[in-house]
Amino acid sequence: MAYLTVVVPSYNSENYLARCLDSLLPQKEKLDVIIVNDGSTDRTAEIGQSYVDRWPQNFRLINKENGGHGSGINVGIELAAAPWFKVLDSDDHFVAEGLNELLRLIADFENKDSLKPDLIISDFIYEVHRNKEDGQEEVINKRADYQNVFRERGFCSWSRIRSFRYDQMLMMHALCYRTEILRKIKLELPEKTYYEDNIYVYEPLPHVRRIYYLNEPVYVYYIGRDDQSINMGNVVKNVNMQIFVTEEMLRRVRLETVRPQRLQRYMFRHLARMVAMCMMPLALLDSGESKQKIALLWQELENINPVVAKKLRATPMLSSQRLLAKAGSYLNQQVYNLISKAFVLGGK
Repeated sequence: MAYLTVVVPSYNSENYLARCLDSLLPQKEKLDVIIVNDGSTDRTAEIGQSYVDRWPQNFRLINKENGGHGSGINVGIELAAAPWFKVLDSDDHFVAEGLNELLRLIADFENKDSLKPDLIISDFIYEVHRNKEDGQEEVINKRADYQNVFRERGFCSWSRIRSFRYDQMLMMHALCYRTEILRKIKLELPEKTYYEDNIYVYEPLPHVRRIYYLNEPVYVYYIGRDDQSINMGNVVKNVNMQIFVTEEMLRRVRLETVRPQRLQRYMFRHLARMVAMCMMPLALLDSGESKQKIALLWQELENINPVVAKKLRATPMLSSQRLLAKAGSYLNQQVYNLISKAFVLGGK
């Protein structure tokens, strides 16, 4: 029986896809794997089809025109055949022990009449590849956990969570939703844009009542490709997409109505960080056009939700961003580097 649908959005992934799919093989009988080939021009479809040919009961390949990462997740939600749902990017992979434990938990939930969680949150690993000064590649593995926020290996609700640290956010890699939650709210991610995984993490949260925290790393998040959207050059180039996603998050959730207050507080901080990550690359551009875009961003946020926009302006994080916007691109680059290290590498 398939307990978990794993959707694998894939675009020109021939160098990574086999490692990704191989990490699913030990548990394939319990998985419904949907490989979404998003208009690739390399061997992605061929590699995906080879897994379907060998394990047709467990793997499916969907070939479609290019629509972006979000469109692949949308296909997965539509076609999911299992009661639980998780996204696995094609350049990432699962940890064998963690996946085994996640599936053991899910099977236990599904085979008993007891209460089920709406969301399972688990730890994940940043696998950061970077070049040292001597030209050698360095690999840093850093575990991201939520042990300070949730009750370990147990149920909790938003009203009973503890505070997130400044460097913590819920990320796609940590989340495993009940499929019916995503379908109930008709979650549909925007296509042909980056950063839309923030909506996947954000919009369903007010509909989640019960949470289970598995303090075990399940997911390995690979960082090291030049074309990744988190690279600074791409962040600057794609800032309009970041702005669009941030505005869309504000449109989709009426934040001041979210209850309980602890969830509202977390979601507000997530949104504030998204606004900050829009302003930073605009400040790096250090031009009249970028300043105009910052003004338009605030104007649009106020048009969407003036109450929340006013609170955002008053936060220390965004007050300091407005000062940095006047400080020039060099200083902003240094601040961005520090923020990246704090959030991704734990300050290393």
